[in-house]
Amino acid sequence: MALFPKKIVCDSAGEMLSATMTGTFALHELSFHVVPKGEYLANRPAERAMTLIDDKTKSLLAAQCHR
Repeated sequence: MALFPKKIVCDSAGEMLSATMTGTFALHELSFHVVPKGEYLANRPAERAMTLIDDKTKSLLAAQCHR
């Protein structure tokens, strides 16, 4: 775990707040910061990645519909 970040920043998604995830974070001594609803700038890299994946998925689905 030495190469991974020691601070996890995320929104209040259920999968991130589950007992399994919070236990894993504690086990690896990771600090966990939940960004309040609507404050997307604090979680910018993750939000940007999700937007990119979402846009690419929509593009691929649209391309399949037009064949």
